[in-house]
Amino acid sequence: MTNNWVDIKNANVVLIMGGNPAEAHPVGFKWVMEAKTRNGAQVMVVDPRFNRSAAVADFYAPIRAGSDAAFMLGVINYLLTHDKIQHEYVKAYTNAALIVREDFQFHEGLFTGYDAATRSYNTTSWDYERDEQGFAKQDPTFQNPRCVLNLLRTYTNRYTPELVSQITGTPEKDFLHVCETLASTSVPDRTSTFLFALGWTHHTNGSQIIRAASMVQMLLGNVGMPGGGLNALRGHSNIQGYTDLGLLSTRLPGYMNLPKDSQQTLDAYLLAVTPKADEPKEVNYWHNAPKFFQGKVNGYIAQGFNPLAAMPDKNRMRDGLAKLRFLVTIDPLDTETSNFWQNEGVYNDWHYAGTQPPGEAWNDGRILGTIFTKLRALYAKEGGICPEPVLNMQWNYRDPEDPTPEEVAQEANGYALADIQDAAGKVVVRKGELLPDFSVLKDDGTTASYCWVFAGSWTEAGNQMARRDNTDTGLELFRHWTKHSHLNAIMQPEQFVEIGERLAGKLGIAAGDTVRVSSRRGYIEAKAVVTKRLKRLNVMGQEVDQVGVPCHWGFKGATRKGFLANTLTPAMGDANSQTPEFKAFLVNVEKV
Repeated sequence: MTNNWVDIKNANVVLIMGGNPAEAHPVGFKWVMEAKTRNGAQVMVVDPRFNRSAAVADFYAPIRAGSDAAFMLGVINYLLTHDKIQHEYVKAYTNAALIVREDFQFHEGLFTGYDAATRSYNTTSWDYERDEQGFAKQDPTFQNPRCVLNLLRTYTNRYTPELVSQITGTPEKDFLHVCETLASTSVPDRTSTFLFALGWTHHTNGSQIIRAASMVQMLLGNVGMPGGGLNALRGHSNIQGYTDLGLLSTRLPGYMNLPKDSQQTLDAYLLAVTPKADEPKEVNYWHNAPKFFQGKVNGYIAQGFNPLAAMPDKNRMRDGLAKLRFLVTIDPLDTETSNFWQNEGVYNDWHYAGTQPPGEAWNDGRILGTIFTKLRALYAKEGGICPEPVLNMQWNYRDPEDPTPEEVAQEANGYALADIQDAAGKVVVRKGELLPDFSVLKDDGTTASYCWVFAGSWTEAGNQMARRDNTDTGLELFRHWTKHSHLNAIMQPEQFVEIGERLAGKLGIAAGDTVRVSSRRGYIEAKAVVTKRLKRLNVMGQEVDQVGVPCHWGFKGATRKGFLANTLTPAMGDANSQTPEFKAFLVNVEKV
């Protein structure tokens, strides 16, 4: 998020695309309602479904799933054509005035440097014209045809309102209403905020969607402003947190790879980690999946993750997991992945820390601690490829096989490895003490901390993270948890799919009928919910219907057993981020 939840109240316009915060983020959504009452903010929703956010919005426009990039490029074309941009902001805070090399071109879907044989780009021409000092040349008057703003104008001028409507299925008048409302924030005293979620990221062109939306907000001058920005509404604090803070074992803060032994200087490291094609053997989850199918992976640890339900093309994922020699699942609840492997071998489960784990169940720390200490003993005895990281890892816990959360939290906060002195030579933190905050962190090896953000979280005064109201809200929003809730199971006991009224009438489907939804990868069966929320669209002169498939069901949980929705999804990823295409794919619908 470029801004924060509370700041949404300062917006004059709120655009919701690729998300449904009224339903998925009900607590945070109060700030959208605050913006309406405080500023008279206009709330617009563009979504394939008339969802709960649309129900309280001022304006709703339908769209074909997966066509959001064309919609945003059309908005850019509208802003540039009608001169609805903040010129001073664009000149001062974006790269719009920078001049691009003469040999950079775009023609019929491809940029310069494409090699059809290798299906890759030589990006040498993707650079700016530079002066003798190596700085990019600029034209702050925007008269040079090679400056970024004019190249953007040339690139987007094809996305006329008529073409956008044909591609997206959004009625032209609805598209223009969105453009005009956003354009009203191109003045310094008005801002708009974009709220999105996985409906934008879960596409093969998800990076393009968000990049185009970013350009819209920069042209309007809405980034870095109260009530502005692009705000991704995430479902997990741990996912965004550990990636941003470098807690992935293969990453440094900022999503940077760890330096290798061959990269002894900063220049050598930067040369290696600046954006290029990944190395074939780089540790990457998306690259792991094919290795499962090829039998190249012996073991797999799924901690807080249910790959059988969460990854695309479920049947192929199942076949790959079946080739593992061992699988460890660590989760509060029984999952499809753990159940799939329960038939043989050792089965351990995790239970709430409010009581001792029942039976043979272990907690997360003991599972990981035992695996690590056994592996380290094997490395010490038998050696192996690059044993130093394992043998030299600091593992100073009272019980090496069962580190406690308190010990790990204190280690995350950090210790003084030597007496820490202030500028006057006074000792402010003694050797071995917990760090009071990030201001005492040193770059000379005398302090150790997971990350500066954690410094001060567990000090000599105790657990500073516990200074809050721990009253349970009773909310269980994550889909793989909600299916274990008995109240939810009573309210919605059976798997369903949403089908528009016109499609249902065409196929002879009534509410409550069992339908089969199939793709080339498999099928699911569920009850039909016939609804007005999904409208038939006109896309390139053809009538197009969309089907809503919730992904909450599986063969585990308190609800009636259902099909895994990811049976239908394709195992294709965004070229930049490798995020799978979960949201838009072809299916057939038939009454059973």
